[in-house]
Amino acid sequence: MTGEYWIELENNHHYIIVDSEHNRTYYCPAEAVANDLSRILNDKNKTIRELKRQLYNIKHSVVFEIKRKLDHRDEHVAFVTNEELAWEFCDKHKDCYYHEIHITKYRNELNARRAEVPCCGSCDNTSPRIDINGSISIWCNEHQREVNEDEYCSDWEREP
Repeated sequence: MTGEYWIELENNHHYIIVDSEHNRTYYCPAEAVANDLSRILNDKNKTIRELKRQLYNIKHSVVFEIKRKLDHRDEHVAFVTNEELAWEFCDKHKDCYYHEIHITKYRNELNARRAEVPCCGSCDNTSPRIDINGSISIWCNEHQREVNEDEYCSDWEREP
């Protein structure tokens, strides 16, 4: 009896799957089928628990924002989860500093800052194109070619 689901022989002629999570039983005519179903259900529950654990760790991880003083303004550089990396970057650039932020508190701020990253997905020099088969691609008007949304843009422009 391992996991939240297991099988038992009932009345010497059929099997039941015992659900300890919801305190229920389910009829199953064959032992092999009952074993397979209980194994699948236990594997799914194990996967769900693992994903919940990973999500909990992501939500509770510490995020640092790196900023640089450029033209008498503080400009956003990056968000990192490794303080050593932030310290290393700021040690190389003397006009730089970093501070801890909480991802749950500043979620809207983080989403807004993503639009300021100089990539083709947020550049004003791009326009969407629809292919013959209906898929959407991004066309760079500056370089006259199709680009990837996450590609770095050296001629990045955005609306003021």
